[in-house]
Amino acid sequence: MLLKNGELTNGRKDKLLPELQDHGTEGLTIGRYPHNIMLGKLLLTAAVALAAIHGSAAQVTCADGWTAHEQHCYKKFSIGKKWAAAREYCGTFDADLVSITSTSEQQFVAPMITGSGVGGAWIGLHDTATENVFAWVDNTPYDPALSMWGYVCAIDIVLALDLSSSIPQDQFELARDFMVAFVDCEVFQEKDIRIAVLNYTCEADTYFDLAPIAYGMSYEIGQLMRGDGGITRTGHAINHMRLTSKFGAESHHAAVILTDGQTMICYTVLLSGLPFP
Repeated sequence: MLLKNGELTNGRKDKLLPELQDHGTEGLTIGRYPHNIMLGKLLLTAAVALAAIHGSAAQVTCADGWTAHEQHCYKKFSIGKKWAAAREYCGTFDADLVSITSTSEQQFVAPMITGSGVGGAWIGLHDTATENVFAWVDNTPYDPALSMWGYVCAIDIVLALDLSSSIPQDQFELARDFMVAFVDCEVFQEKDIRIAVLNYTCEADTYFDLAPIAYGMSYEIGQLMRGDGGITRTGHAINHMRLTSKFGAESHHAAVILTDGQTMICYTVLLSGLPFP
């Protein structure tokens, strides 16, 4: 966990950020809390949290082990929590999840996330009131023009297979081979594209045919994708299924997600209803 605080003359104020998933996967989060002249912030990555406290003084004095940035102090913690639980935990310190509203702060926080071994993070940006209508927990106006939170989704491509008898086994295998071939394509090697394999069961409502593709097959993905299945739409397929499908953990089927690494927002939106392996 990483805490951020201001002048610590009134005692240290900490907060924890929630996990990336409400499904048991830990995530990176940032919290914020008001206390006299302090405002707390917290960031949590998959087993690492980052908390921050904002001071209004011109000069910020951080406790040992803390790093100062623009009147905030940051510190990592080896703790993982789900979004709601993390925010609740922040509240025990009179804090809340952080609202990152400047490019400068984003540039400072980003290395803490990328250096934690996690591709995304929970922050104080949410759409709990209205689906896909985002707001900061501290009520700071959400500016989609900021490059770090733009509407361009971090998910480049989503290919998903579900448990279904709607298509023949050979079509399922072609789809699986296509996904594996796509992942193994030389074009994507050593690029800033990330792949996630998720297990779930649902009913797909969009299908398409695939021609055989003769590329290598990754053993791990091949093991996950077995049995009959349907092919879902790409792009927002997972979010669509999260909202409309009945999920279960009876079978091993998978979605392969390729992203550009800008995962903070889209993983929160797209994966908030899916169980991880």
